[in-house]
Amino acid sequence: MTRESIAALIRAWRPRYKRASRKEKGRILDELEHLTGYHRKSLIRALSHRTTGKGRRGRLRTYRVHFMRSLLARVPKHAQAEVTAWVRTIFAQPDREMAGRQLELVAAHLEGRFPRVASYCVRRRKTCSL
Repeated sequence: MTRESIAALIRAWRPRYKRASRKEKGRILDELEHLTGYHRKSLIRALSHRTTGKGRRGRLRTYRVHFMRSLLARVPKHAQAEVTAWVRTIFAQPDREMAGRQLELVAAHLEGRFPRVASYCVRRRKTCSL
């Protein structure tokens, strides 16, 4: 999605978000987070306030440390070392294309024991700066 199309999407959802209940706002944020790849807090700011000035340029990214923290929060303590080792192989790849392939391999490997981790990896592929 282009920034213009994301801005149009947010403008379209803003009235519904403003009158929604807390539970409904959560659903709206979940859906927009999935569609745009933006972080939840950025979407809250965009939906709550009408921005007129120029904002930050570029796409918001999830950096490695945040990705790992969120990922490890979904793993039992006794298995964190193993999952960390597997996920580090993603970031060790020389380019983005190979990192994407490695992410798919890691997600497939972890799917059996840690389905939440595998789905998180796949969902965050767009927003990660691999």
